[in-house]
Amino acid sequence: MEIEVNGVKAHYVDEGEGPVIVLLHGFTMSTHSWRFNIAPLAKRFRVIAVDLPGFGQSEKPRQFLYDMTGFARWVCDFLDALGVCRAAFVGNSMGGGVAYTVATTEPDRVSSLVLVDAVGYQPRNERFFIFRIMGIPWLGEFSTATLNGLAVRLILRTFIFHDPGFVTADVVREYIAPLKSAGGRAAALRTIRTIDFDAAPGSVPCRRPTLILWGDRDRIVPVSHAQLFARDLQDAKLHVFENAGHFPQVERAEAFNHEVETFVAAHP
Repeated sequence: MEIEVNGVKAHYVDEGEGPVIVLLHGFTMSTHSWRFNIAPLAKRFRVIAVDLPGFGQSEKPRQFLYDMTGFARWVCDFLDALGVCRAAFVGNSMGGGVAYTVATTEPDRVSSLVLVDAVGYQPRNERFFIFRIMGIPWLGEFSTATLNGLAVRLILRTFIFHDPGFVTADVVREYIAPLKSAGGRAAALRTIRTIDFDAAPGSVPCRRPTLILWGDRDRIVPVSHAQLFARDLQDAKLHVFENAGHFPQVERAEAFNHEVETFVAAHP
């Protein structure tokens, strides 16, 4: 599906009926991140997944605020356009930071919050090394322009997924396609140079029921960060998936869907 919100044409998926779950992907990702979750969750809920501006199949405008606040405001306007005033938010990686920002700035819109290997405690000097390279002028432009399928496959197998069997040709194409366009590269670079991955929740408390889901083998945002979220968020529930990397919603899809369904149903 496609919708225009604030001048940005966005690709999204909308399936099922009932209480709404909003799925927000991570940096350089898209709705493809939720391919094993949308249909199972849609049996009980209305599930909405969207490609954020600058990513996936959505437009990649030059004039957009590519930071947590800009994404969060746009997501709220996107939901207004769909007639959704309140939902459970599920965010992976950068999308977890966006979901957290919505929960702290527009708490009445959030019935519950699920943080999946989410950013929040990562200063620039501790970011994933590829992200640090992208943040350097000229070097970032060169590295993204010359990125190829072999390099993406290596990154996915080494750092993103614990089980390399999940790194298929289709997955590699989904990652690299947006970065092959000038608009996609520019949006990724603007995001990585603008966005704050260290918006510590301890200083901006969230008062919504929160479930923290993490892969124990995450090499991008280590599981120690899950423990920091659990420490700083009041009454948060933490579940760590064994033998899963940065995308437990993919590598442990069935167990992941069960955790989300149970938690969201308990906090309508």
